[in-house]
Amino acid sequence: MLRPNHFLALAILASTAVAGCSASRYDEAYTARIATFRADAEFAELDDAPRELADGRVVVRLPTKFAAAADESRLPSLLFLRGLPESMVFNASLYGPNNWERRPVVVAAAVPVTRRRPDDLKREISEWIGADGTFKIGKWERRTVTPSKGGPPEWDVVSLDGQQAFEAVDGTTELGDRNLDGAGELWVSAAADRDYCVVLCIRIPKDVAGQFRVTPGELAALMARRVEILPPPAEPPAAN
Repeated sequence: MLRPNHFLALAILASTAVAGCSASRYDEAYTARIATFRADAEFAELDDAPRELADGRVVVRLPTKFAAAADESRLPSLLFLRGLPESMVFNASLYGPNNWERRPVVVAAAVPVTRRRPDDLKREISEWIGADGTFKIGKWERRTVTPSKGGPPEWDVVSLDGQQAFEAVDGTTELGDRNLDGAGELWVSAAADRDYCVVLCIRIPKDVAGQFRVTPGELAALMARRVEILPPPAEPPAAN
């Protein structure tokens, strides 16, 4: 037969166990909130709204300042990327010296690997850039990122620095493409075992680059880390 002090001990143990479970759940929830907060802060330069390519199979997120879809017919400096299927072009609107509006550019594209494998795509892009003559293309470098959405970790990157054309506006007057000193990078996902090869390109005039909190290369890396390549949708069940 249990004595009163035994009942007291059991009650204390039970209450301690319940408190321990509650504390454990609280700690887990707190840790999850901290992880979410850190991720939000880390990717604060990117817009939360996803942009879909390839019928929703590829999802990218743009820098927050790049909201407007660009008129590609007025971007001759991007001719070398117009051979890419499933591409989107976006502009930012930033003001620099002389109060001219400069329009930095972001391009995102998804190329099925059945059409072009990553190495073939890199070679074609190098040839397009060389033929275009707008940029001084550097050497391709392999970079590894930590994906946040299960996207490709390996990318091949080339810099697009130096004098290059950017669309400019003076008040309401379209000035067309103006040759400005710019900085940029072009990223090509390197995994040939994915359904799509993703291309990201960002170019910013240097005289307005200070309006971003990070460099063009760091913006491109953030975009690469947020890329998602989704599996194909499930086949509908066969009709009986």
